[in-house]
Amino acid sequence: MKYIEVKHLSKRYGQKIALKDVSLSFEEGKIYGVLGPNGMGKSTLLKIVAGVIRPTSGKVVLKDNEKTLNIREFVSFSPENYGLYENMRVYEFLRFLSRVVSRWSKEKEDMLCKMLDIPIKEKIVNLSQGFKARLRVLSALSKESTFYFLDEPFSGIDPTSRHRIKEVIKKGFKDGGAFIITSHLISEIEKLFDYVYFIDRGEITLYGKADELREKYKTSIEGIYIRTFR
Repeated sequence: MKYIEVKHLSKRYGQKIALKDVSLSFEEGKIYGVLGPNGMGKSTLLKIVAGVIRPTSGKVVLKDNEKTLNIREFVSFSPENYGLYENMRVYEFLRFLSRVVSRWSKEKEDMLCKMLDIPIKEKIVNLSQGFKARLRVLSALSKESTFYFLDEPFSGIDPTSRHRIKEVIKKGFKDGGAFIITSHLISEIEKLFDYVYFIDRGEITLYGKADELREKYKTSIEGIYIRTFR
């Protein structure tokens, strides 16, 4: 079983502390929520774990049982504001990604295009925010990975796009992989989560299995979120 260990992770930008001594883990076959308002360190955490930026201190290790692996080979990352090549048509953009992204799966790409109802002949510049969000998710999920990091995939998009993305996660790609999803829109997606981490000002303040937290606090994950960040 593959799992990621995050050990005493901290990140500073000058005098600003984005993350402070964060330790947690992710294992394959589960869906995780990393929850908190904007600016609390969620995106920074995902970028460090995915290898996009370096931490100030601490480390991230990917293991298969006790064997240490190269994390970049097993992680796929979809940033919230991923820069799409807007002058391209969708199919041109996907063709480009298939050439530059290692372990790109044309089979997954085709399946996701259907599941997400992607208009492949349309110019990206003409797509709505919802369809751009779908395309970002497709770009991450078409790579053969174990850990899929989705940064705010539901933010600022229409209900139909949110539904499509949720269905992709639930139906097509949960078994054998792991999803780590950041969000401040809890009611939309909390039923997806097996495990949640609440992050506040760069620190993990509450964590646990989603069902156990609901039972302990006698409310939904959204209810716990409101209590935590009110």
